[in-house]
This record gives sequence, structure tokens and C-alpha cells, in this order.
Amino acid sequence: MFDNLKNLAQLPQMLAKARELQEKMKSVQEDLAGRTLTCEAGGGLVRATVNGKLEVLSVRIDAERLARLYSNNDISADLDPIANHPDDGPRVAMSRADFQSLEDLIVAAVRAAQQSAAEMIRHEMARVASEAGLPPGMLPGQ
Repeated sequence: MFDNLKNLAQLPQMLAKARELQEKMKSVQEDLAGRTLTCEAGGGLVRATVNGKLEVLSVRIDAERLARLYSNNDISADLDPIANHPDDGPRVAMSRADFQSLEDLIVAAVRAAQQSAAEMIRHEMARVASEAGLPPGMLPGQ
């Protein structure tokens, strides 16, 4: 019975350590939120940028590369003219299949950027856990 009371004496130290870890986690999360990662798909045709909160910040399509890829298309019934930019830039005619391929590249770029950001988060959480003397997997995001 008195053995349990000995452990109770360590409670203030444990609570202080928990608060310290909580503050460190908040600091790391704020730092991660400010970081960005950009990944490409289609050999750089599509670029997606996400932050450390896995939020998509931008998706860019290289208009010049897109125009070069599709400049030889013949305009026909299955092609829709697509403007790269509402105000300027070359107009591109893409088949529906080409357009779907472009959509797939956008998804691939976003997915790659989010996966890279998730790996960065796991790495940072593992570092914080290690510094706190916690075993791997004890913190969220590891």
C-alpha cells in the first residue's frame, strides 16, 4: 500500500514533463505548418505544393510544356479548346482522354506532395519522442 504512495510523490515531476512535451509538440506543429513541400508529376508538367498540415497550397501546370505536348493535335469533334490562362498564353486543344490524363497527373502530384509531407511529420514526431525519452509510436503522427 505504501509503495503506491512513493509513486505519488513523482506526480508533480511527471505532470511538468507532460506539460513540457505538450509545449514542444505545439512548437513542432507550428514549425511544420510553416514548411512546404513541392512534388512533380509528368516530368514536371504538374507541380503541387502542400504544407506541414497536409493542406494543398498550390497546383501549377507548366503552360509552355502543355502547349508543346498538344500543339500537334488536330482539332476535331472529340477535342475541346482549353486555355492555359484566362488572360494570355497559348490555347491548347486536348482530347478528353488527354484531359483525363492531365487530371491524373494533378492527383499524382498532390498525392506525392502529401506523402512527402506526411513522412516529414513522422520524422519530426519521432525526433520529439526520442528527445523526450519515449518509445517509437507513442506520439501521434509517428
